[in-house]
Amino acid sequence: MKDFMAEILKINKKAELINKTVSFFQEKIEKEIASCEETEKNPNSFDFKKRMNEHRFRMILMLNKLGEEEKNLNELEKSTDKLRKNINNSHKE
Repeated sequence: MKDFMAEILKINKKAELINKTVSFFQEKIEKEIASCEETEKNPNSFDFKKRMNEHRFRMILMLNKLGEEEKNLNELEKSTDKLRKNINNSHKE
């Protein structure tokens, strides 16, 4: 049972890190959207296209990072399911 508890704590720490990372990027994305909206208000600016491309680039980077976190979360769910099965099997024995 001690091993199961250690695994539960490990999974919990990973889940906390994923949640913090997602919250961090959610905030960054919201700021980037606001910044992009400000840029869109002045389409005649001499550097409008450059600034819009920079916004797109930063958004793509952040969305890619969130995609990685989604993969990490899926792996964590698999680990949790495996642990749950192991715990259930140990109780049957």
